[in-house]
Amino acid sequence: MTLPQTPATDGTVPTPGTAPVSGGITTPPGAETTGVQPQPAVGAGVAPGAEGGMLPQNLNQMTGPQELPVAISSAGLIPERYQLGPGDVIILRYWSPTMEVREAQIKVDPQGEIVLPMGTRLSVRGQTLSQFERMVRAHMLRMFRNVQISVALQALRQMLVQINGEAFAPGSYQVPATATLFNVLYAAGGPSDRGTLRDIQLKRGQKVIHLDFYRYLLKGESSQDIELQPGDAIFIPLVGPTVSIAGEVKRAALYELKGGERLQDVLAMAGGLLPTALNRRVVVDTVKPNQQHMLIDVDLSSSAPDRANPPIYDGDYIQALELKPYRMNMVNIEGPVSRPGSYGLIEGMTVADLVRAAEGLMGDAYPDRADIYRLENDETLKLLPFNLDKAMAGDPEHNLKIIRWDRVIVYSQREVVRRNVSQFVNIHGSVLKPGIYERPDGMRLRDLLMVAGGPLPASYSKIEIARAGQDSSTQVINADLEAVWNKQDESQNIVLQNQDQVYVRERGEFIETPMMIELRGAVKVPGFYPLKSREDRLSDLIERAGGLRGDAFPEGIEFQRNPNLLVSDTQRKTASLIAQILRIVNEDEYKRRAAQAEIEKIQVLSATSGTSNAGITIPGTTTNNTPQPQQAAGTIIQGISASELVSRARPLVDTDLLPAGRVVVNMNKALKEKGSSDDVVLAEGDKITIPTKPITVAVEGAVVQPSSLLHVPGQKVDYYVNNAGGYAPDAAPERILVIRANGHIQPIKQVRQVGTGDIIFVPTKVMAQKIKDKWSTFDQALRPITNAALAFRIMQLILR
Repeated sequence: MTLPQTPATDGTVPTPGTAPVSGGITTPPGAETTGVQPQPAVGAGVAPGAEGGMLPQNLNQMTGPQELPVAISSAGLIPERYQLGPGDVIILRYWSPTMEVREAQIKVDPQGEIVLPMGTRLSVRGQTLSQFERMVRAHMLRMFRNVQISVALQALRQMLVQINGEAFAPGSYQVPATATLFNVLYAAGGPSDRGTLRDIQLKRGQKVIHLDFYRYLLKGESSQDIELQPGDAIFIPLVGPTVSIAGEVKRAALYELKGGERLQDVLAMAGGLLPTALNRRVVVDTVKPNQQHMLIDVDLSSSAPDRANPPIYDGDYIQALELKPYRMNMVNIEGPVSRPGSYGLIEGMTVADLVRAAEGLMGDAYPDRADIYRLENDETLKLLPFNLDKAMAGDPEHNLKIIRWDRVIVYSQREVVRRNVSQFVNIHGSVLKPGIYERPDGMRLRDLLMVAGGPLPASYSKIEIARAGQDSSTQVINADLEAVWNKQDESQNIVLQNQDQVYVRERGEFIETPMMIELRGAVKVPGFYPLKSREDRLSDLIERAGGLRGDAFPEGIEFQRNPNLLVSDTQRKTASLIAQILRIVNEDEYKRRAAQAEIEKIQVLSATSGTSNAGITIPGTTTNNTPQPQQAAGTIIQGISASELVSRARPLVDTDLLPAGRVVVNMNKALKEKGSSDDVVLAEGDKITIPTKPITVAVEGAVVQPSSLLHVPGQKVDYYVNNAGGYAPDAAPERILVIRANGHIQPIKQVRQVGTGDIIFVPTKVMAQKIKDKWSTFDQALRPITNAALAFRIMQLILR
């Protein structure tokens, strides 16, 4: 099935039942008319039909089987040539001047006969509905005077047809008696990818009817859509030869050949060339069967039939090339003319003719110079200057003749002045629009401030003007901003010179937008507060918030600041560099410690090999089977690896090198000693939380029962640890840390008393680094040895 398919973007076209046509020819940049460019098919998966509809690219895209779109409910929808047969149901209505309307439902029996209401039997097989109506009227006139009748089909009979071969869904189908070949093809999903549309066979008894569905789909010939009869069989053979056509045609697609077609036939199937096609060159990528690959350029305008209409073969790829996309007779005029733009070139046209076509020059056109930019045949750009005034006066030396694609540039007076690169000044800093500005004659400082949008509120009161001197020095001129801007002192409104650099600086203490901080917790008025100045301190903020509440716990203040404000970029980079150096040093240290551990193992093993057991025995065993202490010790030591004795230093990651943002503050001191180091100067984005007074002390870590205990004034660490069940077996009491309520961390040696809200953290023991600390391992190994003296001797050897 081959109508229509879209060629692939690489120039290949998939052909049903065959390999893709390969070797598509691409066009190099700048040579649009020298190669084959595949073009997409019209529409998204569809191509225009002959009657204005859209045809699927492949009938298998019907995604069949489909429900037939046939619903017959009245005689008006029945074809005139429809013949009655068994199964049809007819509605007969009859009446007369002396008889009311009567209605009867009549069904055609298997013999093709009906029975009228008055009992008359008639044969109707093969009659059309109009013939049936005439026959019934003639019979009823014999019984009723002036009788009138009307007939209509209530239900069509169904018939069985077969569809076989390369159909999407072959099989038997029950279809209405009015179904046509196309209806059944639609119901079966159409031909498959391997099926043909050019030779569909309708088998009726011993007769075979060959149908070319292209004639129906592309030309609308209804003779190819035959009405079916009961018992008909439709056979779809394999697809025949195919060609693809792309480019500037109306219906780019994949087409099936019947044999003998030539290029013009395929172009006709594709709907012909578009107006944008280059008919002097249609490219055919062809394969002469069993001979050779060829590329043929066809001139459709040629009068020689063989040159304009070559034969086409299976697998050929045809491309109709596009005309050059640019206009061949176009010229442009730009600048201060009444109607700049593109114009059609007239033979003999000059610059003056083009200006007049553009309805003349504007008042600010520069008279002494205009330019023509011309693209030469070798694609180089050439500049042709001329005097515009003389050209408009008809001077042949300046009124140049123009050719296609010329660009005529007319300049304005302002543009010519701007061409003087030194005719500018530059303003920097605290103005609305800093930048480079053109300097007209007599421009003063206030004029420049005006065109730059004026000074910003943060502007400093002094302006500096840097001016290059003739002696390779730079002169700096000062001016008062307020006097200049408010016209208070005209002597400050300095006349500017070319390339002056004007600096309007910003006041460092100026706050452009309010700086906000957040105060939460046990204060009388929590919330967001703007800083009044850059010198506001913590005590000022608490005072503005009405002071602390009675249940406030100032010792537990949480003071958060943006970490980027706590360290500089230089400090951050230095910390990262130190971490890298420490990684290298620690790795070397680890290797040295691991080597020392291995040496220690060897030394212990050597000591155990030279020691006598001095008559030590294990009860219940003979002397020959008693394990030697040297062997037991050696076995234990050999089972210990260097990685168990020495651990690598923990590497510091990026998060370890950055401050967390929490600032430890003694708030009681800050409130008592205003202006002290604890009375912190606030910064934008600070978040301060004052918690309520806690009543507990938390004990965490290696204790029997981690708990929060009521605070008892004067009690020390041991009191709280004992009330949490005491130390766990792996606790390290000498390394206890106390985390104060304000986040400050102190080792136990520095703790004099435990305060409310503190956390006592009991760490576990660190990993052992010596063999004698591996007691748990030895204990497990020595348990099977019941002789205490032997166990003691082994421990002497190992733990010396």
